[in-house]
Amino acid sequence: MKRLLLVCIIIILGILGTAPTAGIGSAKPDSFLMIPWGSGIEQIGQEMRRQGFNDRLVFFQGNGIRYHVTFAGYPGYAVFSLRANQLYHGWVSGLCQTTDPAGNDGVNTCFTRVREVLIEKYGPPTREMNHDGVVTHSYWDWGKTGGSGDEENITILLSQHFAKGGATEGSVDVSYLNRSLEGRLIRLDR
Repeated sequence: MKRLLLVCIIIILGILGTAPTAGIGSAKPDSFLMIPWGSGIEQIGQEMRRQGFNDRLVFFQGNGIRYHVTFAGYPGYAVFSLRANQLYHGWVSGLCQTTDPAGNDGVNTCFTRVREVLIEKYGPPTREMNHDGVVTHSYWDWGKTGGSGDEENITILLSQHFAKGGATEGSVDVSYLNRSLEGRLIRLDR
């Protein structure tokens, strides 16, 4: 009986020791919208079609692709940035877009929901910015800045912008940037 108890304790400690923890380092993004960093334009197209997103626009001489997508339940635009035909940056923009200041509550609700989804996946943000007591930017950072660029350095930025009337739009945007891959690709271009 004692032996069985000891084996159970060892197994539980082993599971707890390998279980992901909340916060930075627990679930570093190895992709953007389930498309691995470094993927080329063809792989991005195949995966987006597999996910049911077929409406695409290629721009910047093949270095950018835009799709209409749904992110955390909200429609928006996903933009994939490539360098040397390798994905290094992606962002979703135009979530809960409005030009009417009366729609700003909807923008804030959207931001809060997307933030919750990101926290579920990546843990709490590394830092946040507030404006008039409202969180407007949340950052998740993995890796170091500077250095040789060989370490993994990935940043997620979630931001909300409020409509002020006229042409000023309010919306929520999410940016995923693999800074280390971007640095390596820039060095290859030299």
